[in-house]
Amino acid sequence: MQKFLPGVILFLLVAPSLAAATLISFEPAATTVGLGGDVAINIVATPEAGELIGEFDFNVLYDPGVLLFGGATFGPSLNDDPLLCAIAACRGAFDSGGSVNLFELSLVFP
Repeated sequence: MQKFLPGVILFLLVAPSLAAATLISFEPAATTVGLGGDVAINIVATPEAGELIGEFDFNVLYDPGVLLFGGATFGPSLNDDPLLCAIAACRGAFDSGGSVNLFELSLVFP
């Protein structure tokens, strides 16, 4: 047991650094819209070469005095199989007036 515990502690310290970095960007990065106009912003996740994204969950903050969240449209599922996409993915967007939570989870193993 004494040899096992230091190995677990070492794994817990090293494991977070093993995760690959994914670049999250907004397209367009900036835009101008007239009063009452609509704006669409793409959120793009770009993983490192050879890496896959199996899930994401993040919040986008905005000023509810200036913007109104109208909805979210998700792109292709995290998995490429259209048959499995319908039964093996969970996705959603929840607005709380100033913060939108966007998430997707793929249950298909690469």
